[in-house]
Amino acid sequence: MKKIENLRDLFIEQGREFYGSTYQEERALHSMEKQAGNPDLKKLIAQEITLTRDQRKRLESAFSRINAGFEIESDPCCESLISQTREIVDRASEPDVRDAAIINGIQKLNHLKISSLGTMAAFANQIGEHDTAQAFHDVLEEEWEIDHKLSRLAERNVNRKAARELIV
Repeated sequence: MKKIENLRDLFIEQGREFYGSTYQEERALHSMEKQAGNPDLKKLIAQEITLTRDQRKRLESAFSRINAGFEIESDPCCESLISQTREIVDRASEPDVRDAAIINGIQKLNHLKISSLGTMAAFANQIGEHDTAQAFHDVLEEEWEIDHKLSRLAERNVNRKAARELIV
């Protein structure tokens, strides 16, 4: 493993990890889409899958501009969140509760991505890679948007249905 000697090295290292996480996330999203019962949730997951693929292509382009080739590295945080979500979703006995668990898991993944994207944009700006920083910032904005859509779906629909047996 190469030493990280400066911010550019750290930026590239973290970018590779983030890039790898997009593959991990996409595989998990396909599984969640199959398990989801709510049609609106299925639609949002499909959008997230398409968005993740598009983001990955844009990040590949951004990194190629700065001559930082991509080696796919696994993201242990992403893998842990996926594993935890899979386990909780599998234990959910009611479809509405399963949908709530799926949203919870996707939002945990998105929040990890949001924090990584913000940091990556800041690193890129600091090392003078402003176009690359903008690419990360654009992806960050898209993640916020999908996160808000998931929150609205959870609050207005899925969580209410999942809680209906508690309300007498």
